Amino acid sequence: YRHSKYLAPALFAAIWIYLYAKQRAYVTDLFSATDATNPSLHGWEVLKHKIPFYVYLVGAAWLLVECFRKSLSLIPVLGLLTCGYLISQLGWTNWTRFVAWLVVGLILYFFYGSGHSKLAHKT
Repeated sequence: YRHSKYLAPALFAAIWIYLYAKQRAYVTDLFSATDATNPSLHGWEVLKHKIPFYVYLVGAAWLLVECFRKSLSLIPVLGLLTCGYLISQLGWTNWTRFVAWLVVGLILYFFYGSGHSKLAHKT
């Protein structure tokens, strides 16, 4: 068992320092409002695709603070950070479709599933 109190924040910082040292253009492109591959795109057209990544950064910062406060296990924290990053790199249309199907599923569950549940009839 390895806790992530000091290791996870240090590893996260080391990865960002390495990326900045080796691929500075990639890191600066993450925080710019213009697209490096297509300079005619700027503003909202570029930033709307980066919103999931910004949400990931806020969530990762919160998780790293919680690692320090609660001494969480290292392997689940690294898994959560890795999967969170991969999910944050999905396209904008994937997120729109996911939210649409999530809403459809929740509507079906609350209008059909909860009323026809065997647990609902026991009480």
